Amino acid sequence: GPRLHHPDVPVVTISHHLAHAYSAVGTSPHPESNVLVIDGAGSPAAQCDDWPDDATRTHWLSQPGFWCEKDSFYRYDASGLTCLRKDFSEMRQ
Repeated sequence: GPRLHHPDVPVVTISHHLAHAYSAVGTSPHPESNVLVIDGAGSPAAQCDDWPDDATRTHWLSQPGFWCEKDSFYRYDASGLTCLRKDFSEMRQ
């Protein structure tokens, strides 16, 4: 259905695991941390925007089938949230 939000507030869409990671660091009292997100079915690979590097992105987007985030590892510090590693599971019907 339609999203209910004030029209002057921009809507930003991010991957499922990145949303979990931001929630973790946003509620943490620590200025630096590592974040591990484990989820059986996060965002599909094609919808992820937080790849750790181009090689990882190229690899997962070239795989046949439908792959979704399984686990993601992040580092949070003064420069922000950085994805270090991302793994995927194939979703089967």
